[in-house]
Amino acid sequence: MAFPRIRDPGRCWDHFGRTKDAAPMSLAACSCSSSTVTKGTQAFRVQQTATREQVVVQATAHLLLRAFSSRAVQHSIQSAFSLETRGVDNRHVRERFIVLLSDIYEILGDLCRLSSPDVASVFPRGHISLPALVDEVVSLIHTQRQFTGLRSEISALLRAQLGPIGHLFGCFTAQIQEIIFAAQIGPDHRVQNTGGGDEPWRAWNRRWLLEPGSIQVISIPQGHKVYVKPSLVEFSRWVFEFACIDLTVDESGSRLSVCSVFPMVNGTAPTEFFLDGRLRTFRSTPSGISSILLTPEGWSIGDYAARMSGHTNTINFDFYALTDSDLDTGFADQGRRTGQRETSTTVCWVSVTFAVEGNLQAGNLPDVRDHFIFFRTVVAQATYNPASWSNLGAKLSDMSTVSRSLVFRELPWTAELEIQGGYVAVPV
Repeated sequence: MAFPRIRDPGRCWDHFGRTKDAAPMSLAACSCSSSTVTKGTQAFRVQQTATREQVVVQATAHLLLRAFSSRAVQHSIQSAFSLETRGVDNRHVRERFIVLLSDIYEILGDLCRLSSPDVASVFPRGHISLPALVDEVVSLIHTQRQFTGLRSEISALLRAQLGPIGHLFGCFTAQIQEIIFAAQIGPDHRVQNTGGGDEPWRAWNRRWLLEPGSIQVISIPQGHKVYVKPSLVEFSRWVFEFACIDLTVDESGSRLSVCSVFPMVNGTAPTEFFLDGRLRTFRSTPSGISSILLTPEGWSIGDYAARMSGHTNTINFDFYALTDSDLDTGFADQGRRTGQRETSTTVCWVSVTFAVEGNLQAGNLPDVRDHFIFFRTVVAQATYNPASWSNLGAKLSDMSTVSRSLVFRELPWTAELEIQGGYVAVPV
C-alpha cells in the first residue's frame, strides 16, 4: 500500500500551512519541548518561593502527565488508528492526522484549566491556557542555556516549516502500517490466563498490576558522568506501557505473550517473546506502538534475548536500544581539522530479571492476589565504533541479528542505573 508523503503535490501547504492550523503547530512545539524542559530544573516545595522557570517546568510536566492518563487523549489516538471507521487511502490518512492534532490540542487546552492556582497565578490574568504556556516554554528555551538544543526545532515549528510535522506524519503512517500488518495476519489465538496446575509456566498466566510504591531507581556510582538520564516523557511512557499487563506462557514454555490492558493503539497483536536465549526482534510494544518508531529520546528499539528457568521460576530479558551520533575524527598533525567525521552508535543494554512467587499459607485456598512478580533491572551503556571492528566495519542497524549479538557480547559495558519493583496479580 502506498502511503502519502507530507509533500504530496498540491496538498501539503493547504493541509498543514494555513493560519487556522497554527494551534497544532503550537501543540507540536509544546510536546517536543516538554521532554527536555522537564529535565535540568530542580523541583521546588510548596512552601518555597518558586521562580518563573520552575513554575513553567512544573506546569509543562503536570500537563504531560495528565495527557498520558487522559481517557480523552487515548480515545482520540485509538479513533485515529481505527481501521473500521474510516478508509486508509492517502486522503483519509492525511485527514486522520490533522484531526488527531486538532483534537489533542483542544484536550490539552482543557487539561490546562486543571492547573493549581499557584501555577496559574504567574500567567496573565491568573489564567493558564495552552497558548500562554507555549509562549512561556518558547521564552524559556531561548533564554536558558540548557535548552539550546531545542531552539532550532522550535524555531522551525514557529516559522511553519514542515520538517518536525513531517516527522510526526511519518510516525503516524508507520503506525498505521503496523496495524494493517496485524490485521492481515489474522486474530490472535492466545491460551487462557489460568493459573491452575503444577506446571511452572502456569504461574505467569495472569493479569499483573505494577505496584507504584515498589519502584526504586538507584544510581550505580562509577566515578564518571552518568549518561542514562531518562526524561519525564520516556519514563512516563514505559510506566504506562507496563502498568497493567496480561502475561501468557505457552504450554511448551518457549514463548511469552505480553499485552497491555490499556493499549495506546488498538488492533495490534500482543508482543511475543521467544524464550530460547537467541537475539531476536519484536514488531510492536505491548501497548501497540510499532518498534519501527524511535522513542522520544531518539532510541531505536526492538532487539531482545529472553530465557526462562523452570527451576527458579524466573524469566531473564536482555533488551538493546541504539542511537547513532557523529564523531569529529578529522584532526591531522598539530590539531589541524581535516573535516572527516565518523558515525558511532551508543548502545543501551537493559537487563531485566522477573521472578514469580506465591504467598500461600497452609489450609488456605489459593487466591490470585497471593501471587507476585519481583523484577530487578540494570541499565548499562557502551559505544560501538565501526572503525574498531575491522572484521565487521558496518553500522549495527545494518547487521544481521547474529552479527549484532556478537557485538553486544564483546562491548565494554558500563552499568549506570538499577531499577527494582514488583507486580501483584489481580483478577481479570
